[in-house]
Amino acid sequence: MSAGPKTPDSAAIILSHATSTDESAASSDSNNNNDDNRDNTPPPKPYSTFPASTRTYLTYLLGFTITLSTLTATIYFPLIPLLSIQFATSTQLINLTVTAYAVAQALSPALFASLADRLGRRPVLLGLVALYAAASLGLALLALNLRRAQQQQQLPLPLPPDGAYAALVALRVLQSVGGSPTPALAYGIVADLAPPADRGAMLGPLLSTCNALSAAGPVVGGAVALATDGVEGVFLALLGVALLALLLAGFTLPETARAVVGNGEVAVGGVWSTWWACGCRLWKRQRLGEEKEKTEGPAVQRNGAEARPRWVFRDAIAPFRIILHRDAFAALWMVASSYSIYYTFQVAIPVIFDEVYGYNNLEIGLVFLPGLAGMTIGGIVAGKLVDRNYAVTARKHGFEPQDKGKHDLFEFPIEEARYRHCLVFILLEVLVVIGYGWTVWARVHPAVPIVVQFFACALSTLLSHTASALLVDIFPNASSSAYASGQLMRCGLSAASAAVLQPLVDAVGRELFWPLKFLPSEPEINEARILTFGYNANFRPGSGRNKMSIPGFAMDLLCDLKHYKDEPVEGLEDLPMAYDSIARAVSAVIFLSTPHRGANLAKTLNRILQVSFATSPMQFIAELAPGSHAIQDLNEKFRHIAPSLDIYSFYETRPTPLAFNTSKLMVLERDSSVLGYPGEIARSLDADHHGVCKYTSPSDPRYISVRNVLKAVVGKISLSDYSFFRDRWTPGTCTWILEHSSFTAWLEDPRPKPRVLWMHGHAASGKSVLTSFIINHLVESGLPCHYFFVRFASSEKRSVSMILRSLAHQLAQSTPAYAENIRRLEAAGTNLRTADYWTLWQLLFVQALFKLNQVDRPLYLIIDGIDEADQPAAVIKQFTDLRLTPLPIRLLVVGRNTHETSLAFQKLAKLVDTETIRIDGNTADFRAYIDHELEVKLAGDTAVEVPGTVAQKIGNDSSHALPADSHTRDANYGLPSPVDLETSPSSSNGSPLWSQNSEGTLHSGLRTPNTPISPDRTSSPSHEKAEAGPSGGQQPESTEKFESMTIKQTLDHSGPAFPIDDAVIDALPPDRTFVSVAHFGTGAWAITGKLTARGPDGCEECYFLKIACGETGRIMLGGEYESSKAIYQIMPDFIPKPIGYGKYYSSWEGDTYFYLSEFIHVDVVRWPNAAEFTSRLAQMHKLSRSPTGKFGFHVQTCDGDRPHVVDWQDSWAVFYRNLFLGVCELDLKRNGPWPEYELAIKQVAYKVVPRLLDPLQANGRELKPCIIHGHLWDGNVGINSATGQSILFDAGSYFAHNEMELGHWRCEFSSVLRRKEYIENYRIHYEPAEPEEEFEDRIRLYSLKAAINYSVGHPGCLLRKTAYNDMCYLCEKYAPIDGIDKYNPQLDPE
Repeated sequence: MSAGPKTPDSAAIILSHATSTDESAASSDSNNNNDDNRDNTPPPKPYSTFPASTRTYLTYLLGFTITLSTLTATIYFPLIPLLSIQFATSTQLINLTVTAYAVAQALSPALFASLADRLGRRPVLLGLVALYAAASLGLALLALNLRRAQQQQQLPLPLPPDGAYAALVALRVLQSVGGSPTPALAYGIVADLAPPADRGAMLGPLLSTCNALSAAGPVVGGAVALATDGVEGVFLALLGVALLALLLAGFTLPETARAVVGNGEVAVGGVWSTWWACGCRLWKRQRLGEEKEKTEGPAVQRNGAEARPRWVFRDAIAPFRIILHRDAFAALWMVASSYSIYYTFQVAIPVIFDEVYGYNNLEIGLVFLPGLAGMTIGGIVAGKLVDRNYAVTARKHGFEPQDKGKHDLFEFPIEEARYRHCLVFILLEVLVVIGYGWTVWARVHPAVPIVVQFFACALSTLLSHTASALLVDIFPNASSSAYASGQLMRCGLSAASAAVLQPLVDAVGRELFWPLKFLPSEPEINEARILTFGYNANFRPGSGRNKMSIPGFAMDLLCDLKHYKDEPVEGLEDLPMAYDSIARAVSAVIFLSTPHRGANLAKTLNRILQVSFATSPMQFIAELAPGSHAIQDLNEKFRHIAPSLDIYSFYETRPTPLAFNTSKLMVLERDSSVLGYPGEIARSLDADHHGVCKYTSPSDPRYISVRNVLKAVVGKISLSDYSFFRDRWTPGTCTWILEHSSFTAWLEDPRPKPRVLWMHGHAASGKSVLTSFIINHLVESGLPCHYFFVRFASSEKRSVSMILRSLAHQLAQSTPAYAENIRRLEAAGTNLRTADYWTLWQLLFVQALFKLNQVDRPLYLIIDGIDEADQPAAVIKQFTDLRLTPLPIRLLVVGRNTHETSLAFQKLAKLVDTETIRIDGNTADFRAYIDHELEVKLAGDTAVEVPGTVAQKIGNDSSHALPADSHTRDANYGLPSPVDLETSPSSSNGSPLWSQNSEGTLHSGLRTPNTPISPDRTSSPSHEKAEAGPSGGQQPESTEKFESMTIKQTLDHSGPAFPIDDAVIDALPPDRTFVSVAHFGTGAWAITGKLTARGPDGCEECYFLKIACGETGRIMLGGEYESSKAIYQIMPDFIPKPIGYGKYYSSWEGDTYFYLSEFIHVDVVRWPNAAEFTSRLAQMHKLSRSPTGKFGFHVQTCDGDRPHVVDWQDSWAVFYRNLFLGVCELDLKRNGPWPEYELAIKQVAYKVVPRLLDPLQANGRELKPCIIHGHLWDGNVGINSATGQSILFDAGSYFAHNEMELGHWRCEFSSVLRRKEYIENYRIHYEPAEPEEEFEDRIRLYSLKAAINYSVGHPGCLLRKTAYNDMCYLCEKYAPIDGIDKYNPQLDPE
């Protein structure tokens, strides 16, 4: 708009109300010579009758009220992790509530701003604040009810009630609808009260008040959530803010809309009147007896005020219509573009100060403060400049500045007044933005971009507020709608600018030193040490490198590596030998566009250097020429060591630009970049010669390609214990610990004093997986977490000195002051490498750590597997020194509660604040684990669904789902033995294996995350390989290769189709027609399937099928067939009926064998009743008859894939000795030598066995050979769903002493059958043999075979240690011998 006459367009129509108030004044001026007329002309009305004090009060009241829009958004962000936990949903879904809030924030002002313009500011504002308060109350009640429901269910993290998340989204939208329009209404009130000349005086303080309060949003949100341990406290705080605003506005905010009260002279009542005025009138009527005061409604005109127009729905789109005005669009663009600059700065801060300056989260949060300060100051300055520019412009054009409310905006150059000096500010803002970009690009001191950010935010706020003032001036009677249009524009442009920010950065490029900037942030790589070395290839004179050769650079690199490791250099005369240890440690090499065969450009480059005056030719460049002697010599030497390396070669595919981009050429062709060795992996990169090793961001595809190779290399070289157990975590489990009162007290204790938490549980109760979950939670929460996983199988990882050194190393990385103390110790000549553990504790912790003055936050130390350490009690005793320090050290110790550790922690608790948590089974974990596993698809992509009966029992009968000691069942018929499961590809992560028949009946194993099959902590073969045996030496490779193929090898060859053969079909009962076969379940030593055939009556029948390969497959399946036959002949309802066994006609994978049996539906939820099961088992033992009257079996059987020694013997002692020595021989081959262990084996075999077992057949006693299952543990017994009776499967039988059956029950992997009720019930049904007083020791002796057999299948597991300890006990009691350890009762299975 410009000064002068206007055409009656829509904008002018809106302005008609403003111009009509001054028409009488214009008429008076035309007759100023007529005294009479001048005397009769009424004086001009003031712009507003509200006093200055009211305007000042309303300025700050409105500044407080509009925080309902901004504060609600900023205070919500710290709550996202808590909401994700409390509502049991993903962070992504919680982020959708933020999106819903933003959508309502952009759209709701358009509706309510037009309502306020037409119907009045006060009723609309009060209604919106009341809606906001109601939504906040609803959110608080929702959170409180959810917490109460969780407490009533007594579950750590149950599923939220149905509709809880939907209610959260709906209430957040209502919050946005209630709070977001308030700024638009506030702008309207300012336009009502202040003439254009004075609006800056109100807008500046109003917006500054809002910005200052909103800046505290994240701090308030985080503090309230931390204090209340929930989100309901934050919503209650917002409710308090809303109620305070509602009360203040209700009692003191007058109606100001000019369409309702004019300039304030029109008296109004009803909803337009303050509560205070209504109260006064009511008091007068009731107390003074005055007549009811008659007031006219807002539609009644007083003193010439115009009638209030009605609101129609068309007014709701007024903000959108305003955007279409050309003159309004210019102002809107200024509002939106200025605000988007501020918004883009805020979005870019985390990226810039993380990737460029390496700031942590707290420091990044502080970087936001200068920008907020700039906004606040910019708003104040904008208010003063708006008023000052108006006054200067008025004087310039002959308007009287004192007549502020009388200026006709059609005649007054309002655009010039508002935009005065704006070009200067726009230029300054452009320069500041450019300067900010340069400071980041040049990586100057971070203080410089922080200061520049202050000015950028101040200038953008100044320009945005100035343009907003002009927008309200253009539409004075629709001021709220005008502001709403500005909000639409700025939200849209800000979102667009944020969206294009990253693509712009990627397009421009930001080459960072990715080994140090990107790799430390990669989860699979960040635990590796990253060392970087470089060389100076400068062409400039004086660089000193002209004579360097390629071998010279290589020697420099090796020297740097050796010095970094603090290893002495033996002498320069024999450098290759000095670096032999480094060469042996290299396992992989990644080449990035390396000229293995030279580069054609090498000669050209040296010629250029030769004719230049700047420098001379370079030797190393000459050696890069194709066919050079140096290149040939390197290739010849390298090919001899290449077979032992993993080699990856990346080559460039784009030509490289020359100077000034005048032309491009290929620097290195593919043939030179790829060696062509067997096993080498060659891959292209979409880059030129520079781009193959320079990447702009972690999302750069070139970087991703190289990073993925590095991940594979690091993962192959080593697998950290944390990653190993974290990979075995099932989503949705372990979250109960976050709600446990002892854990939260330990985690959140604000006191500056140490605190210890001792978490213990049974073997195989999932302790290490839970530990990894806690570590992950601490890391994601930004807390300094330092941890160590103790492993008995590795002499290094069970060393107390290694525990202390590792924790100290991690502490030094997170605590600079502590790192400085360590450096002082080393500078003083302290040898930390050879010090014993007690000296290390005193130096590294008591002196270096405990004497720190203070730390900025608690230090979290976690030790898992304390019972596996060399001296657990000694480690715990050291922790008593924690009483000497005031530092907030939070120590978490996890392990088995042995007698030794229990006593040590009792003593520790007397000196240091210590709490204990017992790790038991958890129903929520049980549910989450099953739900997760049922999502796995079987062969044929058939999804598994849990039957209603199982789901009902899980949900309604936790006593069945979780037995008394919180161990759940582990397998059913169709699954292999515990050894099979642990090493199978489907269960290598500790997951159970589910299968389903065509009717959807579950038929397989079930295992909760708290009860993995293996009692040890190592199940992945790749993980076990790196660990040492109990003797402390490295485990040797097996000297004997088992003939059977593993399930992984077999399935890799078989593919998705089940390998069927006519031999199986021929083994079917007569008159059965083969229909189909499919994979069903899985195992480590056999492929399992479900075969369907059609009987003579046309009905389909199901059979269970196993196949295995090689000699071991023949022994294993043949033994199971004969074992099942022997048991079936005695008790047909106690084992699935065996159908057939044989050899495949075809040579599918060499010799292939199969076993076919009846298919049984098994109840996977309940455990067999102890009395019923042991009664049937004892009956089987009593009814059996050895065909020879001796101990043994007519065919060889197996436990897993380990064959039994079952030659017939008259003496049970001789038979057991042979059986025992046979499995010990396999163990020594698989796990390596252990002198003390071998000595104990001989003493047990030749001294203890005769002492304990000979009396069973002495003095006229007879010992009946009974058929036994052979490896009866929890996973090989179930309940027949059809009969409700217990049932056995996977037998590996032989005729033995019946008590031999109970040996497996004593081992760690039999967590259920090990219960006293099963053993006591069996003794009732089958009395112990004489001498009865030695019954317990006989069971301990029999358990040796089971434990050692398990150790063969699990190299490095704890059961080898358990078996050795049991042998020490038996030797001490029955055949003492020197040279073995003393029996430790704490190592007995609980």
